[in-house]
Order: sequence, then structure tokens, then C-alpha cells
Amino acid sequence: MPHSSIWAVQSVEPDAYIGKEITQERFIVKHHPLSKIYGPQKSFSYNVSVSVFMFNGEIIGGISFPVGNGIAGSPYSLDGKTAEEVINGDYAEWNKQWYEKYGD
Repeated sequence: MPHSSIWAVQSVEPDAYIGKEITQERFIVKHHPLSKIYGPQKSFSYNVSVSVFMFNGEIIGGISFPVGNGIAGSPYSLDGKTAEEVINGDYAEWNKQWYEKYGD
């Protein structure tokens, strides 16, 4: 953690980027898909923090997270999908395989 939770919501595997520098740009956006999910919560600001990951100037992935007081948890994909939705399976099993392959 937190690397496994970040990679769980990517559409690419990390192997090609191990030992490489990945840069990120962070934005605060409105009208993100997470706004519909978190909208009813009083602490939600209706803004979403989006971090775009780049390697050699090309976008390789990213994460999104709702902005608000007391909001915590794992990141979502750029388009607001959970890890289970991205990996299309059981996160606990995926996480076990992650640690077997990549360790801590």
C-alpha cells in the first residue's frame, strides 16, 4: 500500500515502468462521474482531484478521488471506476497476486 491500490485502478501493468520515473499532473475538476456518487454527502465539495500519470510525455493512467472533509478510502480510476470494476474481479485475490509478484 498505497502502490497496489493505485495500480489496481490502472489499465496497464507496472512492469514496463519499474525503475522508471513517472510524472504526474494534478487537477481539480467538476462534473466528474464521482460527483454523482458523492453528491449527496454534506462534506463533498463537488470537486474531484484527478492525477494523470505520464511516462515520456504520454499518459499511461491516473487516479481520481473526491474532495471533501472526512472523505477517505482508495483511489478510483481516472473515470471513477473502483478497483473491482477495473480488474473485473475480486480485489482481495488481485491484491494477493500483486504481493506475490511485486512484494512490499
